[in-house]
Amino acid sequence: MASVQHRVLEALVTAGRPAAADSLAVEDSGGVVRVSQSLARLVRCGLAHRTGRGVFAATPNGIALVANGGRQSKPRGVSPHGLLDRTWKLLRLDRVVTTAAILTLCCRPGQDAGRQRAYLHWYLRQLVRADYIREEGAVRRGDQRVWRLLRDTGPQPPSVYRPKSRGEDTPDGLWDPNLDEYVPWTR
Repeated sequence: MASVQHRVLEALVTAGRPAAADSLAVEDSGGVVRVSQSLARLVRCGLAHRTGRGVFAATPNGIALVANGGRQSKPRGVSPHGLLDRTWKLLRLDRVVTTAAILTLCCRPGQDAGRQRAYLHWYLRQLVRADYIREEGAVRRGDQRVWRLLRDTGPQPPSVYRPKSRGEDTPDGLWDPNLDEYVPWTR
């Protein structure tokens, strides 16, 4: 989270009640316009909500974020318009696709094809482990593998979540932003 946004969120939590944007005293924030922009982003992220015109309050997620020292408890997710986002959209559209089709339609020219192929295979394996997709028919090698979508939860792609690396007790799996929940690996 950007430092101005974090300071604005801390000011909201410290206030303990809804506060007007122009009344939030945040040092080195760049003025009321910057505070207003930060509040708009906090609302989009679900860390604050509007209670009236120009009046905002911290949500439970925002309060928890400040209590955690600024560390988010949810994973960030897949970058929009990236390889994994385009792959998820193609899987949702066609339901059954080959690795070659995904590489042809989703990879951007000028990028290292070998790295994109390896990254794609890694992501597809994670989706298989959480029972979102499965490999169809006889097992094929390389780009001739055929994948079938089993679980379409919505437009945003699931992202890999490894809470054990953060010291949490939850087993590794996927974070599904459409369901707003953690999906453990089954394999």
